[in-house]
Amino acid sequence: MTEPSHSLLCRSPLQPGESLLSLLARLSELNLYPDPTILMRICRERLVERDNVTQPAMAETYKVLVKLVGIDADELYAASVHRFAATITPPPYQKQSILLPSGREVYVADRPFLQRNIRWERDLQFCPLCLKESVYHRLSWMPMAVALCLNHQCLLVHRCPYCQKNITIQDVLRAKCLTCGFHLTESPVISVASDKFGLFSQTVIQSWLLGISPPPNVEIPYSLPSQPVSVLYRILVGLCRAITNIQDNWHYLHEAPIGIDSSIIFPLPQKRDITPTQS
Repeated sequence: MTEPSHSLLCRSPLQPGESLLSLLARLSELNLYPDPTILMRICRERLVERDNVTQPAMAETYKVLVKLVGIDADELYAASVHRFAATITPPPYQKQSILLPSGREVYVADRPFLQRNIRWERDLQFCPLCLKESVYHRLSWMPMAVALCLNHQCLLVHRCPYCQKNITIQDVLRAKCLTCGFHLTESPVISVASDKFGLFSQTVIQSWLLGISPPPNVEIPYSLPSQPVSVLYRILVGLCRAITNIQDNWHYLHEAPIGIDSSIIFPLPQKRDITPTQS
């Protein structure tokens, strides 16, 4: 008897900037699984220890995924939320690492830090203009601290603009709200092209998280202290938490984008449920 195949019949490469969550959800549809969780269960059945397949923190999980989807483990790691681990892990804590099949050592984030800094899989955000270009979910949309698309210089959209339902990965992959049928590519686009400081801050934050160079269309007019990225990010998180209860009449408050009523931004009723505008 031959050993059963560990590979999916239908495969697909990662799209530019795609998240691992998006890849696995797309592969579930390509292989005609009626429930997207079936693919996750297939992966878990091959694991000795339990792991979150969409946020793999064990070397063994990457080995299973490589056999299943036919994509190099280094690419899979770069598409996972653990790519942010070195930035979101506060300095007092020891960074955890694993060895990928290639022999490369990479950091993985503890679950509490992911919960505080990364959007839940059923509460996503998106750029309508990116979805118009190609329908899949981008990894750069996952962090709570990310508020805008640098390529299109516009705010990301949080929740369906029509029915206000949370956005899931299935909504993004169909570019449509599965509750009300609203086409997400038709979401209102709020430009931040004139907000030079906002673009600067988001460029810095996204470069910290993703380890990318700033886009050529974004000017970097300020310098930052010479400190580790994890230290600078920790200070930023602390400042953000400190100002969540301020009132909208604080004259030092950064101006809201054109078309947004600043009185609806602060104070924040729930720190977890922060919108791109508030961010």
